[in-house]
Amino acid sequence: MSLPPDASAGAYGSALPACVANCAVAPHILRKVEPRPVGPDFVPIPVRIMIGADGRVAHIHVIKALPEQKKSIEDALRQWEFEPYQSGGHTVPVETGLVFEFKPPAR
Repeated sequence: MSLPPDASAGAYGSALPACVANCAVAPHILRKVEPRPVGPDFVPIPVRIMIGADGRVAHIHVIKALPEQKKSIEDALRQWEFEPYQSGGHTVPVETGLVFEFKPPAR
């Protein structure tokens, strides 16, 4: 994942965020907003995110999706909050991934 053009390593702390698997799962999620289902159902949409030391989503990179799916996912993820990740006794920013899959409403 590359940093946004206006970012520098300093924006994320003294170093680039560490890549941490399974960081965007319960019980690490404090606030979760589901994206509005749009586009085709059952298509996995991979996403990489950077979580700041404050637990808020600092950057979102939707790997592959239709434009309306990308917007829906980005709008939802901007509202997510995580338990700040700790390393060496300090909260630090991290990069992690997750996959969204829109499913038809239950009947």
